[in-house]
This record gives sequence, C-alpha cells and structure tokens, in this order.
Amino acid sequence: MTKISRRGVLAGAAVAPVAGGGLEDAGDPMVGLCREWHEAWAGASRCWDERARLHRELVARLGQPRVGVGGAADGAVLHAWDDGQVDALVTDAGERARLKAELAERRARWDAEADACGLSDAERREDEADWWLDALLRAVLAGHAGSLRGVVAKLGVAAVLGAEEDDLPWEFLHGALRDLRGMVGSVGVDTPPR
Repeated sequence: MTKISRRGVLAGAAVAPVAGGGLEDAGDPMVGLCREWHEAWAGASRCWDERARLHRELVARLGQPRVGVGGAADGAVLHAWDDGQVDALVTDAGERARLKAELAERRARWDAEADACGLSDAERREDEADWWLDALLRAVLAGHAGSLRGVVAKLGVAAVLGAEEDDLPWEFLHGALRDLRGMVGSVGVDTPPR
C-alpha cells in the first residue's frame, strides 16, 4: 500500500459506520477488525500530522538537506539530495568533491537536529503506524464479512480510503459484493464473480 494523503482523514474516520457508531459485532469478526482499522487510522493520522509539523519546523530552521549544483539551461538552480545526483549533475571532479563534502555536512546537521527536535522518533512512529495500518487493511481486504453489519463495516473502510485517494477502492467494493452474494445468492443481474 502506498502512503495515503494525510488531510481530512480524521473527519473521514469519524463519519465511517464503525468508528463508534454503536454497531455491535453481532458475531461477525469483520466488524471488530474494521473498528480496529479505524482506530489505527486515527492513530496514524496523528503520527502523520506530528511528523509533518516537525519536518516543516526543521526546514524553516535549516532549509532542505541538499546542495545547489549550478544552473540549468533556463537559469534555474538544480539541487542534489545525494552523492549519486551530484555525480550525475556535475562533471568537474573538484566541484563534485566540494559539493559532496557540503552535502555530507548538511546531512549530518539535519540528522542531528532531526534527532534533537524529535523528528527522527516521529518518523519511526509514523513508519510503525503505517505498517500496522497496512497489515489491518490487508486483513480487511482478505477477510469475509459474515453479516450485513460486517459488509457495512468493510464499506466504511472503503469510504475513508476512497475519500482520501479520490478514487473508488475497487478491491473493497468487489469484496463487499462477494460477501453479499454469499449471504443472498444471485439476484439475476450480477456481474461475474472476481
């Protein structure tokens, strides 16, 4: 799963069907799994916001950990973020060595400041939250709802993701349709199962 955009996620999670709407599990583990996903989404959202805030503050204080490597044909300055980019953009060996040393110094200062201000810890927490959110998402996608409440819960996850990614979460929709077919059977106008 790619990282999902971070804006508006808490609002989306708050209106989702299982995010505290009093829905009982009714014997369907999908409801509890989806509730856990919504809780993980809210926690990950807090991690995303904290990391973004600390990153903005660090950029405001230090600038980006990069070096300018001269101008492009149109006069714009190109930037290198790592030694490989310096090698690709600069032909003069002496200038390459100077820029790599400057880049190493900027990176070391950035890393030290990131540790000091808590950005490194925030990035670690964000990675852990993203990993857990992805694991729960895969479990929801692979799982089968055994009740209408479970299907509603699964579609609640799809609604949050669809709102954030501006795209329909087709895997969820096909899974919910599969679950409903398992409960009610064919209604004569079904598309072939996936």
